[in-house]
Amino acid sequence: MSLVFEKGSLFSHDCDPNTREELFEKEHVNAGIKQIANGIGVRLIATKDIQPGDIIAIPYLYPSHITWSVQDRQNYLKTYYHFDCTCNRCIGELNEQKYSS
Repeated sequence: MSLVFEKGSLFSHDCDPNTREELFEKEHVNAGIKQIANGIGVRLIATKDIQPGDIIAIPYLYPSHITWSVQDRQNYLKTYYHFDCTCNRCIGELNEQKYSS
């Protein structure tokens, strides 16, 4: 299933994100009666402490991709999102490989 969330598309990517996404059915109250609206919403749940000024980041990867090697994550993001990931996790793993060779 693919969904598009206009506001959610404004979040930055990180391979070690500080939030996770959770889908939910939208509810609203109409004349005092709680109803499920036609639609699905997304909420972000913090998975780490987020300080004022911190960038709120989500993974553009599927949950199963998070465990991929840095090369596989980089290739996927370049192919499907057209950017080179420069998150701390990727830079750290690339530097580790560079200096361990």
